[in-house]
Amino acid sequence: MERKLPVSRDITRITIAVLFIGMLIAASFWVMKPFLSSLIWATMIVVSTWPLMLRVQVWLKGKRSLAVMAMTLTLLLVFVLPFSFAVGSIVNNADEIHGWVRSLSKLTLQPPPEWVEKLPLVGKKISTTWRDIASSGPRSCL
Repeated sequence: MERKLPVSRDITRITIAVLFIGMLIAASFWVMKPFLSSLIWATMIVVSTWPLMLRVQVWLKGKRSLAVMAMTLTLLLVFVLPFSFAVGSIVNNADEIHGWVRSLSKLTLQPPPEWVEKLPLVGKKISTTWRDIASSGPRSCL
């Protein structure tokens, strides 16, 4: 004959335990919040390259650590190297980019061509708005 243990129904203890678990979950999400976008990108990359990693593992005679290392180096070359070249070219051309940005303040908008006003339904309104923006200068758009 099986002996049944008494069931404890301490509602205070259960409530505090559930609240504590909820607080731990909320604190975990609060700590992870700055990293969520990075984690999502990393997950997408890992899921999409998983079959390739399994093929590399077979090619490396079943050694998972070598396959992971090879995939890590490959992904670094594919993602980080082009990004570093892009940043390097932006830094090298910073003076030219700065000149382009400064020239935007001197840019003027010409009055609209005659055909814009002849557009059916919207021509007059577009032409009027275009003239207002052209006459007020580039600072009015900011």
